[in-house]
Amino acid sequence: MTASTDAVTIASQTLARLNAALQLIGVDRVTDKALAVPILVDAVERRMLTVDDIKSATAVLAAPVAVEVGGDEVIKLRSELRLGLDLLKSKVDADRSNLSRDMAILAAELKDAPVDVDSAVRVAVASILAPFQATATPEVLAAVVASVPAGKVRAAMLFDVCHYEVDGERVDFSDMEVCVWADPDAPKRLDDYVFNPRFLHESLVAIHQALPLNSWLAGERGTGKTEFVTQLASRLGRKLYRINFDEAIERLDFIGGNIVDAGSVVWKAGVLAQAMQHAGALILLDEISFARAQSIAVLQSICEPSVHRGVMINETGQRIPVHPSVAFFCADNTNGYGDASGNFTGTRDQNSAFIDRFSYTFEFQYLPAADEANLIHKRTGITLNAAQVIVKFARVAREKSKSGMLTQPPSLRQLFAWAAAVQDGIPVKNAFESAVVRKYPADCAAELWAVFTTTVDIPNFKLRLGK
Repeated sequence: MTASTDAVTIASQTLARLNAALQLIGVDRVTDKALAVPILVDAVERRMLTVDDIKSATAVLAAPVAVEVGGDEVIKLRSELRLGLDLLKSKVDADRSNLSRDMAILAAELKDAPVDVDSAVRVAVASILAPFQATATPEVLAAVVASVPAGKVRAAMLFDVCHYEVDGERVDFSDMEVCVWADPDAPKRLDDYVFNPRFLHESLVAIHQALPLNSWLAGERGTGKTEFVTQLASRLGRKLYRINFDEAIERLDFIGGNIVDAGSVVWKAGVLAQAMQHAGALILLDEISFARAQSIAVLQSICEPSVHRGVMINETGQRIPVHPSVAFFCADNTNGYGDASGNFTGTRDQNSAFIDRFSYTFEFQYLPAADEANLIHKRTGITLNAAQVIVKFARVAREKSKSGMLTQPPSLRQLFAWAAAVQDGIPVKNAFESAVVRKYPADCAAELWAVFTTTVDIPNFKLRLGK
């Protein structure tokens, strides 16, 4: 039998049988045949199993094995969800003529009328799920979420800016289909977050592959790396797991290890071992260059862009696979090859094998001055005119950092703190000292005050505050 014949035969099987076959190779079930087929074709080509194994796989194996929950309870919750959706669809069908008539009116007020329809569906589903969230265990909720397929919408329905230019050519990804999950633990949305459209486009491409690709986010502190992934997860309705690395973190902390429970030694999963089994999760490995080599060695098999990605638990002999829908992001002040600026003491070079597991690398920069001032204005309530003065200071100080006169550039977090303090009545100089100057080594104070003096005219700044 040829490879192409194998693929056709595999594609002809039912979703239940394909999921049963996925369990044979340690991969969790999927909700779409299009996801299962390439994984199984690859497994056949690697001789992990045969086409006959797939054809004879029993559907009983298709049930999730990583989470043990009451079957009747999951079925009940799923039934309630489906019933709510059916009722909503019936109402839409009954009002179809009125809906068509009202679309013309809505189109004059909205850029994309279907957004409201889609929002109504999400609100209805959320209201049905809400009563169960208060009483259901995390395992039951995870099973329910995993049982409901992600819906697809146009990128323009979720993101404000879906275009950018490259060498004078406009790139528009407004019509790109993206999957929206309904995870109740998705992060809170910040409407004022400003996405870099190019990085957004490439990230969406990466995580919507049949086998999601990983992305590395590099850049100075306060350039929005962590918030980028957080807001991406928020708009896609996906749960975000953020794992912070430092010198002291060990395998036990993020993979898991044996503990003593009620007099018995049992293995307890760490946050990463749990996260990588969560359907639709985005996993952010934060400040990875502070991690020790032993930690990175464990991560290599987990971040491997392969259907075999996962980790073997030595204590139990069990292999934990990464769910097919999970995507990894790494946020770091470096691009993996160390810090040449001297601003980030303790960072380590990463081995090229690990870096190579991240398909895309994005170099984050500070926002353009106008956008940064507008964000400070919206986030803190300070006037836009006053925010522009704060940004002017930041621009000059960041240049001083590049020339080595300051150990590090002022971050956006520091600018938020300075603006918020002034807005709440703290004197301008006091707010600057507490929010900025004291965040630096003592030998930077003179240079910071010099930049402050040349960029901030206090009487004029107070006038700009409008107080």
